Amino acid sequence: MAEGSSDIDTRVLQAVQQNEEGASDSLLAQLLPDTELGKRVAAYNRLLQAGKLSLLKSGSEYIYKYKTKEEGGPSGDSQERLVFQIVSAAGNKG
Repeated sequence: MAEGSSDIDTRVLQAVQQNEEGASDSLLAQLLPDTELGKRVAAYNRLLQAGKLSLLKSGSEYIYKYKTKEEGGPSGDSQERLVFQIVSAAGNKG
């Protein structure tokens, strides 16, 4: 049975929401073993563009984290959201 993109997006989002600290692709691959890499990556991209996930880097691994309403940030295009994430991550470092 083939999964539709919205079904995969929902499953990825639910898996990420269950992990407060976020989830790496390797963790999501374990949680969603029947979803191939290309489909997971496409879901990540759709969810990032929709502003439902944020992308963080931890060491050499990328972490996908559920974006709450409070973390909203700008509702502009993906470049504006990326700049907002970088500035937010920098905090008060100058």
